[in-house]
Amino acid sequence: MFYNYLCNIRLAFIILILSTFLINTSCLKINTHTLLSHKAPDFELKNKENKQVSLKSYRGKVVLLNFWASWCSPCRHEMPSLENLYQKYKSKDFIVLGVSLDEDGWSSINAFTDKVKVSFPIILDEDMQVSQLYQTFRIPESFLIDQSGIVVDQFTGPQDFNSSVFFNKIENLLK
Repeated sequence: MFYNYLCNIRLAFIILILSTFLINTSCLKINTHTLLSHKAPDFELKNKENKQVSLKSYRGKVVLLNFWASWCSPCRHEMPSLENLYQKYKSKDFIVLGVSLDEDGWSSINAFTDKVKVSFPIILDEDMQVSQLYQTFRIPESFLIDQSGIVVDQFTGPQDFNSSVFFNKIENLLK
């Protein structure tokens, strides 16, 4: 009888500890908000020429903000179709802005872009501040931003940007 009493007290104690843990962890601010339909957070990063580039400098254009890295196989795979999309619409107030997350910096980026010809602007997020700002934890990840700076779509994982789905999205924004 006393043994059952001790077991019940031990069980109650374990339940109390676990419930306290669960209550405390549920109070943690796990930020799951989305940027969709919100103003894209502005930032400044340096390009290859060591000049500051800000997102707001592209206001008035449709922007495809693409987070990538040269060591990321899916990123490398989607890069040619991203370049083709840029070539197709660059004369119509559309820009692809590549945000590299390469820890090795410009040496890795340049080695990659020498092999795969990329003409759209690339900036380096060395400290991962912008990727944290955009809550980008899986790459490639892209954000489609309209002329007024509102995020209208988000794409996680490699995409084939040579598809009518993307053409239609961009053409609808350019109207």
